[in-house]
Amino acid sequence: MSVKDVLHGIAISIDYGAEMLIRWRRADPMTISSLCGLALRRGEKWTPAAILGRLLNAISKGHCEAAIEADKHRLEVALAELEAK
Repeated sequence: MSVKDVLHGIAISIDYGAEMLIRWRRADPMTISSLCGLALRRGEKWTPAAILGRLLNAISKGHCEAAIEADKHRLEVALAELEAK
């Protein structure tokens, strides 16, 4: 495991915690960027998630869709580990 992997893991953990505080409920297994991407997919225009999603995508093209794919991958890896015999 590299330093980059450790730092990425820490960043994801902080993101999950922030998402939980923002939504005031149990943490969903997705990042704020994914939530923003889902808002954009639903066609939301002026919700905080959609506005942040547009900002993130302006800074880094395709950021929110990439975050959704990364979250899906993390969940698939976790599911495979949970189902391993």
